[in-house]
Amino acid sequence: MFKATQLLSWNTSTDALAETVEFYCSLFGATVRDGPVTERRSDGTEVTLCRLTLGELSVGFFTWPEGRRPAWDHHTSEVAWPGNPDAVRDALEKRGIPVEGLRRHADDGGYSIVLRDPDGNRVELATTPLEGK
Repeated sequence: MFKATQLLSWNTSTDALAETVEFYCSLFGATVRDGPVTERRSDGTEVTLCRLTLGELSVGFFTWPEGRRPAWDHHTSEVAWPGNPDAVRDALEKRGIPVEGLRRHADDGGYSIVLRDPDGNRVELATTPLEGK
């Protein structure tokens, strides 16, 4: 149904933020784009995060309070969008793929659909209109 054009981001939790950042910088030559910073999420939880750039890929590492690893970790792929976002959501759900969310991007006019793979991993499918590129 979708043709992925690139992996945009890879986001995961870690209990060793500084060491994990150093590992990816040392092993792959990643650079720190942002952080570490502490942000408050919509549920009031504070999370410390660091975003890296690895080639074209955005890599995010998150440390949650008390070792919590919510089902928030996710990976984003850019996809060729096969139609209207609401129709795409409906088509996915008709195929038995539940959609957790559909959102419009504030910065580029694109859309994201969030779903779970069979193992419960959060997957985000994103598209940007051609005029937004």
